[in-house]
Amino acid sequence: MLTVILPNFNHARFLGQALGALVKQSKPADEVIIIDDASTDDSVAVIESWLPRFTNARLVRNRTNLGVVRNMNLGLEMAAGSEIVFVAADDVVYPRFFETLLALLSQYPEAAFASARTDIIDSKGDRVDTLNAPVPLDRPGYIEAGIAAELLMYDEAWFTGNATIFRCAPLLEIGGFPEDLAAFTDGYVSRVLAAKFGSCYTPEVLAAWRRMEGGMSWTYTEDIARARKLADRAQAALDDRGDLFIKGYPERWKRRYLFGAGRSALANARRRARSESLARYAIATIREIIGCVWLFATLRPGDTWAVLHRRLTDVHKHISRIDSSRRRVLPS
Repeated sequence: MLTVILPNFNHARFLGQALGALVKQSKPADEVIIIDDASTDDSVAVIESWLPRFTNARLVRNRTNLGVVRNMNLGLEMAAGSEIVFVAADDVVYPRFFETLLALLSQYPEAAFASARTDIIDSKGDRVDTLNAPVPLDRPGYIEAGIAAELLMYDEAWFTGNATIFRCAPLLEIGGFPEDLAAFTDGYVSRVLAAKFGSCYTPEVLAAWRRMEGGMSWTYTEDIARARKLADRAQAALDDRGDLFIKGYPERWKRRYLFGAGRSALANARRRARSESLARYAIATIREIIGCVWLFATLRPGDTWAVLHRRLTDVHKHISRIDSSRRRVLPS
């Protein structure tokens, strides 16, 4: 039995896409719980207009704003399903998302969750790219706990919160989502579950993450001091689970996280400069290139081969797709 938890705060403009994607699932959810976190826009009206399209959905309205992580834990407590998925109000799941991942979980009952790859979309819902995350399996399957720990040490996470279905029991066993880890809470939970129980994975792209300025993850890339504080808390939490991970992993994760935050801050500065002048954009672009090289050299020297291998693999796949497309259009 699958429960969907959809927390929302002032995302009325995106709710139609998110809820519409749930309606279009090839295998519908058994329970849909939408938690409105004291929105001040038209969110409640939008949600209420969609409720009749579900046979199993309900709206929970918070009197005060509690924050997304608290709402995730409240949803976990309310869920009747043995499996649970947390759907962001501004993201989208593709039609076979539930069907595909639930089938994997049924095939591998020892797994704590199943995940897929995700696209990146913009504020309009247009596809920008597929997230460049590691691809640990070239076909759907199960990753044992020990192998998961090795993969995390080698090349970081292959899962994202928007493209994951969890089993409730192991999620409750580890205590749910730590609220003090904010934007990293689902990443932390998935790492612990993968290294403790193992997980399922498919290389299919089954969801889309709307990457926007102003989101919770975005705020940590714009404030490096804040990112460092979060990284310290997350490292301490990972250290507390040290028996699950390879020695040195929490520190390695922290360096990767700080690299990502710094790289995103440089990219955001370049994007802002684009609207100012060509000269500012050129300077920001050069600064981004030099800054990223310096950040990688100081924070991720041990990841050089893993990142290079992933990049070369992506290039090879892209060339193969182009060649395949050309073969299809050339006359015989």
